[in-house]
Order: sequence, then C-alpha cells, then structure tokens
Amino acid sequence: MSKMFAEIKRIVDEDISNRVTQFDVLFEAITNAVHANATEITCTLGSSDNPIKENEIEIIVKKVETITVSDNGDGLTDANYDSFCKYRSEYKKALGCKGVGRFVFLKVYNFANYKSTLKETQEERNFKFDFDFDTDNLKKSLTDSIQSNYTEISLTSLSPHYLNFDRHIDRRIELDLELIKEKVLLNLIPTLFFYKKKGKNISIKFIDKTTLSEASITSKDVPDFVESKFTIKDWSSKEYSFVLNH
Repeated sequence: MSKMFAEIKRIVDEDISNRVTQFDVLFEAITNAVHANATEITCTLGSSDNPIKENEIEIIVKKVETITVSDNGDGLTDANYDSFCKYRSEYKKALGCKGVGRFVFLKVYNFANYKSTLKETQEERNFKFDFDFDTDNLKKSLTDSIQSNYTEISLTSLSPHYLNFDRHIDRRIELDLELIKEKVLLNLIPTLFFYKKKGKNISIKFIDKTTLSEASITSKDVPDFVESKFTIKDWSSKEYSFVLNH
C-alpha cells in the first residue's frame, strides 16, 4: 500500500478556500486538460432538478449536480500520474501549475473518478481520487482497439458541505450554459490566448445533459490582444525587456 505523499484531508481543509464553487471545479478540470495538450474538451453537466415556472418566470431554477469533463489530451501517462500523486509537484511548473488544483475537486465533491485510454500503450487506466486515495490503486487493462487518447473526470457525489437539504445548504451553480461559458472564458482567456498565439486552437463544449443543449468556446471567442514591448532599468542601469499583451 502506498498512500499519497501528503495528508489529503488536511490539504483540502487548510489549503483550499471554503469559497470555491463548481465554477472552480470547471476551471481546474479544463485547465488541466489544456495543459495536457488537449484541443477538444467537453463538459457535460447533469441535474436532477425540475425547474418550476410561474407566469413564465422561473421561480425554482435547475442547478448543476454532476460534472464530467473529457478531453483528447495526453492522458494518464506514467509521468502525469506520478505528478498527480505528489503534493505541489513541480511537473509542468513552467506552465503555471502549482500542483494543488486537483484538491479543489474534493472541496466540492466527495470523490472524482478518472478514466484514461492511451493509444501509444493500448491501455485503459482508471482510479478513484478521494480522502483515502492510494497511489497503488491505479487499475490498468490492455486492449488493442484504442484509436486515440481520451481522458475523463467524473464528479457525481456532492460534499455535504456543499449540498445538504436537511441543513438547508445548497451552493450549487445554476445550470445556465451561456453563463457558465462566459465565466469559463473570462477565467481562461490568458491561458487560451497563450495557446492561440502558439497556433493551437482549443474548443471547449458545454452540454446540458438534461436537455442536450450545447454552448461552445472556440478560438474565435479569444480576443487578439495588442502587444506592447518595453524595457525597465534596475538600480544598476541594467535593462530588462518585457512584452505586455492587452
């Protein structure tokens, strides 16, 4: 048995803000996919709510219950999984990764199920991430029918600190695809612009599982910022060059 190299519950309780929401879960899952070289990302949002309208005004809105994020990125390679198992891993630090983001999932949900298919090794890999996560619990199975990489994170069980009807707690976000798209775009514009500038176009699709309606973010939604170059001198008159995109 090999536990993760940190106490997960303590990290979640002490290092992750109590103000995080399902928006933060989406931000983190999508950013992880982008950093794994994904170009096609799908966020499927589910709900068991039945909206109620009165005089055409929605008085009880539909809220997000389940989140599934899938992508065509690198997947759970050995290097990616080893990094996942280390708290504050420096892997992909150059991309701005801090090695703590996945713990956001456990602030809102009880667990996250990961599944990944790898074309190069013809393997399917899966594991469950929760407070009792064991690094040895990665399950691998060989197959010969994998045509492309595919990774899926499924979050289906909300934490009682986030949803508890008995205690009148309901912090779920509204299942409004356009609002969710807008929030995600605003949060990820710097990242999406960085990749767009490198010639990589990323599409992010949002699906309402209850109605099958869709909304998408494409490279056309990412603004082309103006680039300004400037230099700054330090106390010794040494010059430093900077580029500002605005």
